[in-house]
Amino acid sequence: QRLGYAISGILILLFIAARYPITAMFTNDPELIALTAPMLLVVCIALPMQNSQPITSGCLRGAGDTKFVATTMLISIMVIRPLSCAFFLYGLHTGILGAWLSFIVDQYIRAPLLMWRLRGDKWLSIKV
Repeated sequence: QRLGYAISGILILLFIAARYPITAMFTNDPELIALTAPMLLVVCIALPMQNSQPITSGCLRGAGDTKFVATTMLISIMVIRPLSCAFFLYGLHTGILGAWLSFIVDQYIRAPLLMWRLRGDKWLSIKV
């Protein structure tokens, strides 16, 4: 988990410092670069949870707690993310930023739920 957070920190610094050159690797269009490069700052907000979530879910799956992980993923990806995306896009009219904000909402709900489960003791009693 600590290694995941350390990697997140390095990526955050890289994305902040080089967001325009990174974006320019994929397009030469200056308008598109100007629109998409700031989205890497939004990605920086999600990175700590995005990197810790697979580590935590992998620990739980390895311990046999696959049902909780699968249910959490299903609800998070199929319910929370689309509903929050619709809210940001159609309710608040945030455009592309809203799609990324819904990703952040998803990550900041899913990762703490998985961490809560890992810190509990229910998964200890599962027979593998």
